[in-house]
Amino acid sequence: MTGTYRFDRRLGRSPWSAPLLGLLTASLVGCGGLLDVSNPNNIKGEDVELPAAGTALANGALARVAFGVNGSALPYHTATDELEWSGSRDGWRELDQGKLSNAFNEFIDGAVNSGFPRMAEGRWLADEAIRVLEKQAQASPPTIVNIVDLARAYLYAAIAYVHIANVFDDFALSDRAEPAPPVGRPGMGSFYDTAIDYLTKGLAIASGRDASLAHTIRAMRARANFDRAIWELISPPPKGGAGLVNAASSYVTNAVADAQAALGTAPSPDWRFQFLWSSATGSNQHGAEIVSRQEMRLGPTYVEPSPTSPTWLNNVVLMDPIDNEPSPIVDAIQKEFRAGGFFPPYTVVSTRELHLILAEAALAAGDMPGFEDAINDLRDLDGLTDWNRSAPQAPALDLLIHSRQSNLFLQTRRLSDHYRFGVPSREWLSGSQALTRPGTLLPISATECLANPHIGAANCST
Repeated sequence: MTGTYRFDRRLGRSPWSAPLLGLLTASLVGCGGLLDVSNPNNIKGEDVELPAAGTALANGALARVAFGVNGSALPYHTATDELEWSGSRDGWRELDQGKLSNAFNEFIDGAVNSGFPRMAEGRWLADEAIRVLEKQAQASPPTIVNIVDLARAYLYAAIAYVHIANVFDDFALSDRAEPAPPVGRPGMGSFYDTAIDYLTKGLAIASGRDASLAHTIRAMRARANFDRAIWELISPPPKGGAGLVNAASSYVTNAVADAQAALGTAPSPDWRFQFLWSSATGSNQHGAEIVSRQEMRLGPTYVEPSPTSPTWLNNVVLMDPIDNEPSPIVDAIQKEFRAGGFFPPYTVVSTRELHLILAEAALAAGDMPGFEDAINDLRDLDGLTDWNRSAPQAPALDLLIHSRQSNLFLQTRRLSDHYRFGVPSREWLSGSQALTRPGTLLPISATECLANPHIGAANCST
Protein backbone atom coordinates (compact mmCIF):
# COMPACT_ATOMS: atom_id res chain seq x y z
CA MET A 1 0.00 0.00 0.00
CA THR A 2 2.20 2.79 -1.27
CA GLY A 3 -0.38 5.41 -2.06
CA THR A 4 -2.44 7.78 0.06
CA TYR A 5 -5.35 10.03 -0.82
CA ARG A 6 -6.99 12.86 1.09
CA PHE A 7 -10.69 13.36 0.47
CA ASP A 8 -12.02 16.85 1.17
CA ARG A 9 -15.68 17.42 0.44
CA ARG A 10 -15.74 20.76 2.22
CA LEU A 11 -13.33 22.22 -0.29
CA GLY A 12 -14.90 20.43 -3.22
CA ARG A 13 -11.50 19.20 -4.34
CA SER A 14 -9.28 16.17 -3.95
CA PRO A 15 -5.59 16.88 -3.36
CA TRP A 16 -3.22 14.05 -4.20
CA SER A 17 -0.36 13.24 -1.85
CA ALA A 18 3.28 12.85 -2.78
CA PRO A 19 3.52 9.07 -2.24
CA LEU A 20 0.68 8.42 -4.66
CA LEU A 21 2.30 10.57 -7.30
CA GLY A 22 5.87 9.46 -6.77
CA LEU A 23 5.99 7.89 -10.20
CA LEU A 24 4.98 11.19 -11.75
CA THR A 25 7.32 13.54 -9.96
CA ALA A 26 10.31 13.17 -12.28
CA SER A 27 8.27 13.88 -15.38
CA LEU A 28 6.09 16.67 -14.00
CA VAL A 29 8.47 18.81 -11.92
CA GLY A 30 10.83 20.92 -13.99
CA CYS A 31 14.41 21.92 -13.15
CA GLY A 32 15.66 25.48 -13.12
CA GLY A 33 17.65 27.92 -11.03
CA LEU A 34 18.26 27.60 -7.32
CA LEU A 35 15.10 29.51 -6.48
CA ASP A 36 13.11 28.23 -9.42
CA VAL A 37 11.40 25.39 -7.57
CA SER A 38 7.88 24.09 -7.29
CA ASN A 39 6.04 21.93 -4.82
CA PRO A 40 5.79 18.35 -6.15
CA ASN A 41 2.44 18.02 -4.36
CA ASN A 42 1.05 21.05 -6.17
CA ILE A 43 0.07 19.48 -9.47
CA LYS A 44 -3.03 19.63 -11.58
CA GLY A 45 -5.80 17.19 -10.74
CA GLU A 46 -6.01 15.98 -14.32
CA ASP A 47 -2.38 14.86 -14.19
CA VAL A 48 -3.43 11.75 -12.28
CA GLU A 49 -5.01 10.59 -15.52
CA LEU A 50 -1.65 10.35 -17.24
CA PRO A 51 -0.68 6.79 -18.17
CA ALA A 52 2.45 7.05 -16.02
CA ALA A 53 0.23 7.37 -12.95
CA GLY A 54 -1.63 4.10 -13.55
CA THR A 55 0.25 1.89 -11.11
CA ALA A 56 0.35 4.60 -8.44
CA LEU A 57 -3.38 5.16 -8.89
CA ALA A 58 -4.15 1.47 -8.37
CA ASN A 59 -1.84 1.43 -5.34
CA GLY A 60 -3.62 4.46 -3.93
CA ALA A 61 -6.96 2.68 -4.30
CA LEU A 62 -5.54 -0.31 -2.44
CA ALA A 63 -4.34 1.92 0.40
CA ARG A 64 -7.60 3.81 0.83
CA VAL A 65 -9.79 0.72 0.53
CA ALA A 66 -7.62 -1.12 3.06
CA PHE A 67 -7.83 1.67 5.63
CA GLY A 68 -11.54 2.14 4.94
CA VAL A 69 -12.32 -1.55 5.33
CA ASN A 70 -10.28 -1.92 8.50
CA GLY A 71 -11.60 1.28 10.05
CA SER A 72 -15.29 0.60 9.39
CA ALA A 73 -14.81 -3.05 10.41
CA LEU A 74 -13.86 -1.99 13.93
CA PRO A 75 -17.30 -0.64 14.94
CA TYR A 76 -18.83 -3.71 13.28
CA HIS A 77 -16.58 -6.09 15.24
CA THR A 78 -17.31 -4.19 18.45
CA ALA A 79 -21.03 -4.78 17.88
CA THR A 80 -20.45 -8.57 17.73
CA ASP A 81 -19.20 -10.96 20.38
CA GLU A 82 -15.74 -10.83 18.78
CA LEU A 83 -14.70 -7.71 20.73
CA GLU A 84 -15.64 -6.43 24.17
CA TRP A 85 -15.62 -2.80 25.26
CA SER A 86 -13.04 -2.31 27.98
CA GLY A 87 -12.11 1.38 27.84
CA SER A 88 -13.76 4.74 28.47
CA ARG A 89 -15.35 5.92 25.21
CA ASP A 90 -19.15 5.82 25.13
CA GLY A 91 -19.18 5.32 21.37
CA TRP A 92 -17.56 1.93 21.72
CA ARG A 93 -19.77 1.04 24.70
CA GLU A 94 -23.03 1.64 22.86
CA LEU A 95 -21.87 -0.46 19.90
CA ASP A 96 -20.80 -3.28 22.22
CA GLN A 97 -24.23 -3.22 23.85
CA GLY A 98 -26.09 -3.42 20.54
CA LYS A 99 -27.01 0.19 19.72
CA LEU A 100 -26.02 0.28 16.08
CA SER A 101 -27.91 3.07 14.32
CA ASN A 102 -26.45 6.20 15.92
CA ALA A 103 -25.20 8.23 12.96
CA PHE A 104 -23.44 10.58 15.39
CA ASN A 105 -21.40 7.83 17.03
CA GLU A 106 -17.86 9.18 16.72
CA PHE A 107 -16.47 5.85 15.53
CA ILE A 108 -19.08 5.43 12.82
CA ASP A 109 -18.87 9.08 11.85
CA GLY A 110 -15.18 9.46 11.26
CA ALA A 111 -12.37 9.09 13.73
CA VAL A 112 -9.10 8.99 11.82
CA ASN A 113 -9.19 6.09 9.35
CA SER A 114 -12.46 4.75 10.76
CA GLY A 115 -16.16 4.72 10.06
CA PHE A 116 -18.32 5.69 7.13
CA PRO A 117 -16.27 8.62 5.75
CA ARG A 118 -13.07 6.59 5.39
CA MET A 119 -14.94 3.82 3.61
CA ALA A 120 -16.57 6.39 1.34
CA GLU A 121 -13.11 7.68 0.41
CA GLY A 122 -11.85 4.21 -0.42
CA ARG A 123 -14.87 3.34 -2.53
CA TRP A 124 -14.64 6.61 -4.44
CA LEU A 125 -10.94 6.32 -5.19
CA ALA A 126 -11.29 2.71 -6.36
CA ASP A 127 -14.07 3.71 -8.74
CA GLU A 128 -12.02 6.69 -9.88
CA ALA A 129 -9.08 4.40 -10.61
CA ILE A 130 -11.38 2.21 -12.71
CA ARG A 131 -12.70 5.23 -14.61
CA VAL A 132 -9.22 6.48 -15.45
CA LEU A 133 -7.72 3.11 -16.30
CA GLU A 134 -10.72 1.98 -18.36
CA LYS A 135 -10.44 5.18 -20.38
CA GLN A 136 -6.78 4.45 -21.07
CA ALA A 137 -7.48 0.79 -21.92
CA GLN A 138 -10.27 1.73 -24.35
CA ALA A 139 -8.33 4.48 -26.13
CA SER A 140 -7.34 3.87 -29.73
CA PRO A 141 -4.59 2.93 -29.52
CA PRO A 142 -4.64 1.99 -25.81
CA THR A 143 -2.50 4.23 -23.61
CA ILE A 144 -2.58 2.15 -20.44
CA VAL A 145 0.93 1.17 -19.33
CA ASN A 146 -0.03 -2.06 -17.53
CA ILE A 147 -3.48 -3.57 -18.09
CA VAL A 148 -3.09 -5.60 -14.88
CA ASP A 149 -3.40 -2.33 -12.94
CA LEU A 150 -7.00 -2.17 -14.18
CA ALA A 151 -7.63 -5.73 -12.97
CA ARG A 152 -6.26 -4.75 -9.56
CA ALA A 153 -8.51 -1.69 -9.46
CA TYR A 154 -11.53 -3.91 -10.20
CA LEU A 155 -10.51 -6.18 -7.29
CA TYR A 156 -10.06 -3.34 -4.80
CA ALA A 157 -13.35 -1.69 -5.78
CA ALA A 158 -15.15 -5.03 -5.48
CA ILE A 159 -13.75 -5.53 -1.98
CA ALA A 160 -15.05 -2.07 -1.07
CA TYR A 161 -18.54 -2.74 -2.43
CA VAL A 162 -18.86 -6.15 -0.73
CA HIS A 163 -17.62 -4.74 2.56
CA ILE A 164 -20.01 -1.78 2.42
CA ALA A 165 -23.00 -4.07 1.83
CA ASN A 166 -21.90 -6.37 4.67
CA VAL A 167 -21.42 -3.55 7.17
CA PHE A 168 -23.87 -0.73 6.36
CA ASP A 169 -27.67 -0.50 6.28
CA ASP A 170 -27.55 2.21 3.64
CA PHE A 171 -25.02 4.14 1.57
CA ALA A 172 -24.76 7.10 -0.77
CA LEU A 173 -22.36 6.99 -3.71
CA SER A 174 -21.48 10.67 -3.47
CA ASP A 175 -18.71 11.96 -5.72
CA ARG A 176 -16.58 14.39 -3.69
CA ALA A 177 -18.59 17.63 -3.81
CA GLU A 178 -21.49 16.03 -5.71
CA PRO A 179 -24.00 14.40 -3.34
CA ALA A 180 -25.91 11.29 -4.34
CA PRO A 181 -29.19 9.96 -2.94
CA PRO A 182 -28.97 7.01 -0.56
CA VAL A 183 -29.73 3.68 -2.17
CA GLY A 184 -31.87 2.46 0.75
CA ARG A 185 -31.64 -0.90 2.48
CA PRO A 186 -33.35 -2.83 -0.35
CA GLY A 187 -30.87 -1.37 -2.81
CA MET A 188 -27.79 -2.50 -0.90
CA GLY A 189 -27.95 -5.88 -2.62
CA SER A 190 -26.92 -4.13 -5.83
CA PHE A 191 -23.52 -3.44 -4.28
CA TYR A 192 -22.74 -7.15 -4.42
CA ASP A 193 -23.86 -7.22 -8.04
CA THR A 194 -21.54 -4.33 -8.84
CA ALA A 195 -18.69 -6.17 -7.13
CA ILE A 196 -19.41 -9.37 -9.06
CA ASP A 197 -19.41 -7.45 -12.33
CA TYR A 198 -16.08 -5.81 -11.47
CA LEU A 199 -14.56 -9.14 -10.50
CA THR A 200 -15.72 -10.77 -13.71
CA LYS A 201 -14.06 -7.99 -15.73
CA GLY A 202 -10.92 -8.23 -13.63
CA LEU A 203 -10.72 -11.99 -14.03
CA ALA A 204 -10.87 -11.68 -17.81
CA ILE A 205 -7.83 -9.39 -17.68
CA ALA A 206 -5.80 -11.27 -15.08
CA SER A 207 -6.31 -14.73 -16.58
CA GLY A 208 -3.20 -15.64 -18.56
CA ARG A 209 -1.36 -12.56 -17.29
CA ASP A 210 -1.14 -12.89 -13.51
CA ALA A 211 -2.09 -16.27 -12.05
CA SER A 212 -1.94 -15.09 -8.43
CA LEU A 213 -4.21 -12.13 -9.10
CA ALA A 214 -6.62 -14.29 -11.12
CA HIS A 215 -6.84 -16.72 -8.22
CA THR A 216 -7.53 -13.92 -5.72
CA ILE A 217 -10.20 -12.40 -7.95
CA ARG A 218 -11.96 -15.75 -8.37
CA ALA A 219 -11.87 -16.40 -4.63
CA MET A 220 -13.26 -12.93 -3.98
CA ARG A 221 -16.02 -13.50 -6.52
CA ALA A 222 -16.99 -16.66 -4.65
CA ARG A 223 -17.19 -14.62 -1.47
CA ALA A 224 -19.16 -11.81 -3.14
CA ASN A 225 -21.80 -14.22 -4.43
CA PHE A 226 -22.08 -16.05 -1.12
CA ASP A 227 -22.23 -12.86 0.94
CA ARG A 228 -25.04 -11.74 -1.36
CA ALA A 229 -26.97 -14.91 -0.53
CA ILE A 230 -26.42 -14.31 3.19
CA TRP A 231 -27.52 -10.68 2.85
CA GLU A 232 -30.89 -11.91 1.58
CA LEU A 233 -31.36 -13.79 4.88
CA ILE A 234 -30.73 -10.82 7.16
CA SER A 235 -32.48 -8.11 5.18
CA PRO A 236 -35.77 -7.14 6.85
CA PRO A 237 -38.21 -8.67 7.28
CA PRO A 238 -36.54 -11.53 9.18
CA LYS A 239 -36.58 -14.85 7.34
CA GLY A 240 -37.65 -18.16 8.83
CA GLY A 241 -35.80 -21.45 8.67
CA ALA A 242 -32.45 -22.52 10.04
CA GLY A 243 -30.55 -19.54 8.66
CA LEU A 244 -28.90 -21.43 5.82
CA VAL A 245 -28.57 -19.93 2.37
CA ASN A 246 -30.90 -20.93 -0.43
CA ALA A 247 -29.00 -23.70 -2.19
CA ALA A 248 -30.96 -23.12 -5.42
CA SER A 249 -30.02 -19.45 -5.62
CA SER A 250 -27.82 -18.54 -8.57
CA TYR A 251 -25.61 -16.63 -6.14
CA VAL A 252 -24.94 -19.84 -4.22
CA THR A 253 -24.35 -21.98 -7.29
CA ASN A 254 -22.00 -19.37 -8.72
CA ALA A 255 -20.17 -19.13 -5.39
CA VAL A 256 -19.74 -22.91 -5.32
CA ALA A 257 -18.34 -22.98 -8.85
CA ASP A 258 -15.82 -20.24 -8.06
CA ALA A 259 -14.89 -21.76 -4.70
CA GLN A 260 -14.15 -25.12 -6.30
CA ALA A 261 -12.09 -23.50 -9.05
CA ALA A 262 -10.17 -21.27 -6.63
CA LEU A 263 -9.37 -24.19 -4.34
CA GLY A 264 -7.87 -25.91 -7.37
CA THR A 265 -5.49 -23.00 -8.02
CA ALA A 266 -4.67 -22.05 -4.42
CA PRO A 267 -0.91 -21.58 -3.96
CA SER A 268 -1.10 -23.25 -0.54
CA PRO A 269 -3.73 -25.18 1.45
CA ASP A 270 -4.12 -22.36 3.98
CA TRP A 271 -3.89 -19.42 1.57
CA ARG A 272 -5.18 -15.98 2.63
CA PHE A 273 -5.48 -12.64 0.89
CA GLN A 274 -4.79 -10.01 3.54
CA PHE A 275 -4.43 -6.27 3.91
CA LEU A 276 -1.08 -5.63 5.60
CA TRP A 277 0.25 -2.59 7.45
CA SER A 278 3.68 -1.52 8.69
CA SER A 279 5.56 1.48 10.01
CA ALA A 280 5.72 2.70 6.41
CA THR A 281 1.93 2.79 6.04
CA GLY A 282 0.93 3.79 9.56
CA SER A 283 -1.09 1.78 12.05
CA ASN A 284 -4.64 0.63 11.42
CA GLN A 285 -7.66 1.17 13.64
CA HIS A 286 -7.64 -2.29 15.18
CA GLY A 287 -4.05 -1.84 16.29
CA ALA A 288 -4.60 1.74 17.47
CA GLU A 289 -7.77 1.12 19.48
CA ILE A 290 -7.15 -2.38 20.83
CA VAL A 291 -3.39 -2.60 21.24
CA SER A 292 -2.57 1.05 21.96
CA ARG A 293 -5.64 2.67 23.55
CA GLN A 294 -7.10 -0.61 24.84
CA GLU A 295 -10.63 0.63 24.27
CA MET A 296 -11.66 -2.91 23.34
CA ARG A 297 -10.27 -6.38 23.85
CA LEU A 298 -10.91 -9.71 22.20
CA GLY A 299 -14.30 -11.05 23.28
CA PRO A 300 -14.69 -13.40 26.27
CA THR A 301 -16.60 -15.86 24.08
CA TYR A 302 -13.27 -16.54 22.41
CA VAL A 303 -10.46 -15.85 24.86
CA GLU A 304 -9.71 -15.04 28.49
CA PRO A 305 -6.59 -13.91 30.36
CA SER A 306 -4.00 -16.50 31.29
CA PRO A 307 -1.97 -16.43 34.54
CA THR A 308 1.15 -15.59 32.56
CA SER A 309 -0.45 -12.77 30.54
CA PRO A 310 -3.17 -11.02 32.57
CA THR A 311 -3.22 -7.97 30.29
CA TRP A 312 -3.85 -9.88 27.07
CA LEU A 313 -6.68 -12.32 26.46
CA ASN A 314 -4.63 -15.17 25.08
CA ASN A 315 -6.19 -18.26 26.63
CA VAL A 316 -8.67 -19.57 24.04
CA VAL A 317 -12.00 -20.70 25.51
CA LEU A 318 -13.97 -21.28 22.29
CA MET A 319 -13.92 -25.05 22.22
CA ASP A 320 -14.04 -27.33 19.18
CA PRO A 321 -17.36 -29.24 19.35
CA ILE A 322 -15.79 -32.58 18.39
CA ASP A 323 -12.33 -32.61 19.95
CA ASN A 324 -13.37 -30.48 22.95
CA GLU A 325 -10.14 -28.51 22.76
CA PRO A 326 -9.55 -24.78 22.26
CA SER A 327 -10.09 -23.74 18.67
CA PRO A 328 -6.65 -23.84 17.02
CA ILE A 329 -7.55 -21.26 14.38
CA VAL A 330 -8.83 -18.76 16.96
CA ASP A 331 -5.59 -19.30 18.83
CA ALA A 332 -3.59 -18.69 15.67
CA ILE A 333 -5.56 -15.54 14.82
CA GLN A 334 -5.25 -14.01 18.28
CA LYS A 335 -1.52 -14.72 18.34
CA GLU A 336 -1.09 -13.16 14.91
CA PHE A 337 -3.15 -10.19 16.07
CA ARG A 338 -1.00 -9.72 19.16
CA ALA A 339 2.24 -10.16 17.22
CA GLY A 340 1.09 -7.49 14.77
CA GLY A 341 0.97 -4.88 17.53
CA PHE A 342 -0.02 -1.60 15.90
CA PHE A 343 -0.24 -3.36 12.54
CA PRO A 344 -2.46 -6.47 12.81
CA PRO A 345 -3.40 -7.85 9.37
CA TYR A 346 -6.95 -8.09 8.04
CA THR A 347 -8.01 -11.20 6.12
CA VAL A 348 -10.23 -10.44 3.12
CA VAL A 349 -10.75 -13.97 1.75
CA SER A 350 -9.12 -17.36 2.29
CA THR A 351 -9.24 -21.03 1.40
CA ARG A 352 -10.92 -21.56 4.77
CA GLU A 353 -13.81 -19.42 3.62
CA LEU A 354 -14.00 -21.32 0.33
CA HIS A 355 -14.36 -24.60 2.25
CA LEU A 356 -17.09 -22.99 4.37
CA ILE A 357 -18.95 -21.91 1.24
CA LEU A 358 -18.93 -25.47 -0.09
CA ALA A 359 -19.93 -26.87 3.30
CA GLU A 360 -22.93 -24.60 3.80
CA ALA A 361 -24.13 -24.94 0.22
CA ALA A 362 -24.03 -28.72 0.57
CA LEU A 363 -25.81 -28.68 3.93
CA ALA A 364 -28.48 -26.33 2.59
CA ALA A 365 -29.05 -28.73 -0.31
CA GLY A 366 -29.23 -31.77 1.98
CA ASP A 367 -26.04 -33.15 0.45
CA MET A 368 -24.52 -34.70 3.56
CA PRO A 369 -21.59 -36.42 1.76
CA GLY A 370 -20.73 -33.04 0.25
CA PHE A 371 -20.96 -31.35 3.63
CA GLU A 372 -18.79 -34.03 5.20
CA ASP A 373 -16.09 -33.65 2.54
CA ALA A 374 -16.01 -29.85 2.72
CA ILE A 375 -16.09 -29.50 6.49
CA ASN A 376 -13.40 -32.16 6.91
CA ASP A 377 -11.19 -30.47 4.31
CA LEU A 378 -11.44 -27.40 6.54
CA ARG A 379 -10.82 -29.34 9.76
CA ASP A 380 -7.80 -31.03 8.22
CA LEU A 381 -6.06 -27.66 8.03
CA ASP A 382 -5.85 -27.71 11.84
CA GLY A 383 -5.39 -31.44 12.34
CA LEU A 384 -8.84 -31.81 13.92
CA THR A 385 -10.85 -35.02 14.03
CA ASP A 386 -13.04 -35.59 10.98
CA TRP A 387 -16.80 -35.30 11.31
CA ASN A 388 -18.59 -38.55 10.46
CA ARG A 389 -22.01 -38.31 8.86
CA SER A 390 -22.77 -41.93 9.71
CA ALA A 391 -22.17 -41.32 13.42
CA PRO A 392 -22.13 -37.53 13.79
CA GLN A 393 -20.23 -36.33 16.85
CA ALA A 394 -22.09 -32.98 16.65
CA PRO A 395 -25.14 -31.73 14.71
CA ALA A 396 -24.09 -30.59 11.26
CA LEU A 397 -25.63 -27.12 11.67
CA ASP A 398 -23.93 -26.58 15.01
CA LEU A 399 -20.61 -27.59 13.50
CA LEU A 400 -21.10 -25.20 10.59
CA ILE A 401 -21.95 -22.30 12.91
CA HIS A 402 -18.88 -23.00 15.06
CA SER A 403 -16.66 -23.37 12.01
CA ARG A 404 -17.72 -19.98 10.63
CA GLN A 405 -17.38 -18.37 14.05
CA SER A 406 -13.82 -19.60 14.49
CA ASN A 407 -12.42 -19.52 10.95
CA LEU A 408 -13.89 -16.09 10.06
CA PHE A 409 -12.95 -14.46 13.37
CA LEU A 410 -12.56 -10.67 12.93
CA GLN A 411 -13.43 -10.74 9.22
CA THR A 412 -16.79 -8.84 9.23
CA ARG A 413 -18.99 -11.91 8.89
CA ARG A 414 -20.13 -12.46 12.49
CA LEU A 415 -22.99 -9.96 12.81
CA SER A 416 -24.84 -11.57 9.91
CA ASP A 417 -24.35 -14.97 11.54
CA HIS A 418 -25.60 -13.63 14.88
CA TYR A 419 -28.82 -12.66 13.14
CA ARG A 420 -29.44 -15.56 10.78
CA PHE A 421 -28.57 -18.32 13.26
CA GLY A 422 -30.22 -16.65 16.26
CA VAL A 423 -27.07 -16.56 18.41
CA PRO A 424 -26.89 -13.07 19.99
CA SER A 425 -23.85 -11.51 21.59
CA ARG A 426 -24.01 -11.75 25.36
CA GLU A 427 -23.09 -8.04 25.59
CA TRP A 428 -26.28 -6.86 23.84
CA LEU A 429 -28.75 -5.13 26.15
CA SER A 430 -32.32 -6.38 26.22
CA GLY A 431 -33.78 -3.34 24.46
CA SER A 432 -30.96 -2.88 21.97
CA GLN A 433 -31.53 -2.62 18.25
CA ALA A 434 -29.38 -5.69 17.66
CA LEU A 435 -31.89 -7.74 19.70
CA THR A 436 -35.16 -6.00 18.88
CA ARG A 437 -34.45 -5.26 15.20
CA PRO A 438 -32.43 -8.22 13.93
CA GLY A 439 -30.69 -7.44 10.68
CA THR A 440 -29.72 -3.91 11.75
CA LEU A 441 -26.32 -2.84 10.44
CA LEU A 442 -24.42 0.46 10.68
CA PRO A 443 -26.02 3.69 9.39
CA ILE A 444 -25.00 6.41 6.99
CA SER A 445 -22.97 8.68 9.26
CA ALA A 446 -23.79 12.22 10.35
CA THR A 447 -20.99 13.66 8.19
CA GLU A 448 -22.83 12.42 5.11
CA CYS A 449 -26.45 12.94 6.10
CA LEU A 450 -25.91 16.49 7.38
CA ALA A 451 -24.03 17.53 4.23
CA ASN A 452 -26.11 15.60 1.71
CA PRO A 453 -29.33 17.40 0.69
CA HIS A 454 -30.78 14.07 -0.46
CA ILE A 455 -30.75 12.91 3.18
CA GLY A 456 -30.72 15.88 5.58
CA ALA A 457 -30.46 16.30 9.32
CA ALA A 458 -34.00 15.04 9.95
CA ASN A 459 -33.00 11.64 8.63
CA CYS A 460 -29.79 11.27 10.63
CA SER A 461 -30.27 8.15 12.75
CA THR A 462 -29.86 8.42 16.50
